[in-house]
Amino acid sequence: MATVPATQVRIPPEAKDALVRDEPVMVVKHERLSFVLISPEAYSLVSHILERHRAGLPIPIEELLTEEDLQVFALERAGD
Repeated sequence: MATVPATQVRIPPEAKDALVRDEPVMVVKHERLSFVLISPEAYSLVSHILERHRAGLPIPIEELLTEEDLQVFALERAGD
């Protein structure tokens, strides 16, 4: 991972506020998505998936499912 000192990055106050609320920030250039900023907490949740992706490893489906997805599967199994 590249590390850049905060003094070299300018982030508008509304973007900082969104990150504090744990909301992603889309950075657009010429109306096209260039970057997405996420909070350190959000990054810690997905960093292992990103590392597996970069390494060319498969990502277990269980890691991509939400708790709601798992509940739906449980309900479907209960109906069988």
